[in-house]
Amino acid sequence: MVLDGSQARRARRLAGSLSTTLGFALALSLGISALAPGALQGQSPPRESGGGGGEEVSDLPPGHVWVTHESRRYGFHDGRFYEWFPDRRVFEVVDAPVGAAVPSVPRGARIRELRGVTYHVYRGVHYKAARRDGKRVYVVAKI
Repeated sequence: MVLDGSQARRARRLAGSLSTTLGFALALSLGISALAPGALQGQSPPRESGGGGGEEVSDLPPGHVWVTHESRRYGFHDGRFYEWFPDRRVFEVVDAPVGAAVPSVPRGARIRELRGVTYHVYRGVHYKAARRDGKRVYVVAKI
């Protein structure tokens, strides 16, 4: 096939645009897999992203709620549980306490069914809908 000058320029622009798009898609996918291993395979992020890890903060995030479980009081926000340590005067991000009930699951939680039971999963933590004192709550489950 013979192309005139304008057709050849259009073909080069299209080829350049296509290679740029493919390069961007490859870079994006590599970046995603580096940030969240397993994300490209549809797996959830590693467990430690939702658990403790010892991050310390002096103040709880705006919009947190208080959750009491087994005589302990936790701040809860965006799927993270914060426990107060008065000797250090800090809140520390701790593992989600199994059995703790929160008023709602974090935005972005996905639904997963295991052995016929429906769970809401966020940051590796499984929540199961339940009723306590006549109210719907979501209880941290051990899977």
